Amino acid sequence: MEATSSKRPRQTKSSARRRKPRSPSPPSRSPSPPSRSPTPPADPSHFGVVCLGPVQQGKLESFLKRGHAIQKFAHVPTLKELHVYNQVKTLFRNIGWHGLLRVHELSYKVPTAEFLSSVYLDHGILYFRLMNQDYEISLDQINAIVGAPTENTFGPTDPIQGYYDMTWWTQLTQLHPYVSSAAKASSLIHPVIKVAHRIIASLVAPREERSTISALELKILYAMTHPENNLIPHYGRFLCHKLIRLSASRSGKIVCGGIVSMLAKSAHIRAPYPGPHQPLPGEPYLTTAILESMRLFRSAGDGTHHWTVGQNHDPKLLITPENKGILDFRNPIHMTDWQIIPYIFPHSYSTEVDEQSEENEEEGDDDEEEEEPHHASPTGGGSSSHFAAPPPYHQQYMDEFQSIHTRLDTYQQDITSLTQNFSTFTT
Repeated sequence: MEATSSKRPRQTKSSARRRKPRSPSPPSRSPSPPSRSPTPPADPSHFGVVCLGPVQQGKLESFLKRGHAIQKFAHVPTLKELHVYNQVKTLFRNIGWHGLLRVHELSYKVPTAEFLSSVYLDHGILYFRLMNQDYEISLDQINAIVGAPTENTFGPTDPIQGYYDMTWWTQLTQLHPYVSSAAKASSLIHPVIKVAHRIIASLVAPREERSTISALELKILYAMTHPENNLIPHYGRFLCHKLIRLSASRSGKIVCGGIVSMLAKSAHIRAPYPGPHQPLPGEPYLTTAILESMRLFRSAGDGTHHWTVGQNHDPKLLITPENKGILDFRNPIHMTDWQIIPYIFPHSYSTEVDEQSEENEEEGDDDEEEEEPHHASPTGGGSSSHFAAPPPYHQQYMDEFQSIHTRLDTYQQDITSLTQNFSTFTT
């Protein structure tokens, strides 16, 4: 029994495997981080800009080679000097964009090129790079920068019920038809509309060439002068629509640097801007001299301005401190006074002035623009006319109107008679 009890239990292969001591496991190691490709070094020709791929690099180099011009902002002292500040502000306030009249920024070539080489729009978010960093901002946040509304707005491609650009163009200019590539801004009749368009062309659809009126600019002018229709263009959508098109362009000067600076310095972005870059030279405001160089008017040097009308830039309307009331809006103030048209000098008078000017130039006399005898003192903005009495040639317009009206009545009577005769014949 003792011998039997002293025997060891027989081990099987499986039990031997289970009891075999294991070698100590090596100390655990933290997983190695995923390998990242090193940031490419900045090309000296890119002025410190690091491109994320060949596509951006190609676009950046293209934008750096193109000419850049400083973006020009509205200048309140100039608008007041021209007696149009309140009227222009009314137009911009009608669509909630009056904050644009107080915005001004400098333009920088390299950051603007970096912005345009990387910008894209996706689901209402604008993505771009500045100072080698990625940023994004929503279209509504862009509106917040300038205090523009975001609710109940329309975009650049949204239709407007009852709006026809050809009809609106004719109302603004008395010309037809409207062709965007040939629609000259000089054809605008009302001086306030002229100035408002220059501001729109500089801040909303930034471009150097402002002598024509695009379809988008025409639509914005319509909304400005028809607030009773509750037409509020979305500033961010209109602006980014143009910026995306600029990013795909291959020619022309770049003039959106001020807008890029505005975005970079906004509370939503706060980019380390502008870094080592120097601003572009030039005047950042639409000053009196700049607007005159655009041939909107001619200054007489005594505080008066001869506003030009037509593609020949003829000086046909004299604005003085005494008669500045002719630029005021009627009651209600949201509609411009289109009746300014009859008070523009007729062609016969313009020809006489031009002939007299040529004679003065030959004689060395520089006072060719002193005469403008037809304007009387204004009676106030609330009346149907801004003058105490109509100009002497006003009756000429009325006679022509009555003559046309009489002929239309005659034609209508003839048509009615023919219709009745035709009905009698058929029955």
